[in-house]
Amino acid sequence: AQEYYHYAAVEKADWSAVDDIMKIKDLTPEKMGKEAYELRRNQYANGMGGVPIIGDPDYVAEQFVRLHESGLRGMALSMVNYLQELPYFRQEVLARLERKGLRSKVAV
Repeated sequence: AQEYYHYAAVEKADWSAVDDIMKIKDLTPEKMGKEAYELRRNQYANGMGGVPIIGDPDYVAEQFVRLHESGLRGMALSMVNYLQELPYFRQEVLARLERKGLRSKVAV
């Protein structure tokens, strides 16, 4: 999962789009410092600063539980290929969240 994340979010990131967004927001290495700039740039490549939750279904479900316990009541998800990934996510991760009581069982 980590290797695929690196491939999709780093190797295949649309760095010119990220750089354009940074430029529009007037975020530059000169204003932020090189280290902070690179960190923000990488965050923008990862869905504009989203929280990457990368791992097997048990790990992903556990991270959702932790976010819920910290007060989060909703989230938006990104996937590289929804048509391929959403059925697996639904079957594996959402089923775990149902068993943990964070989701109601949905009829299919």
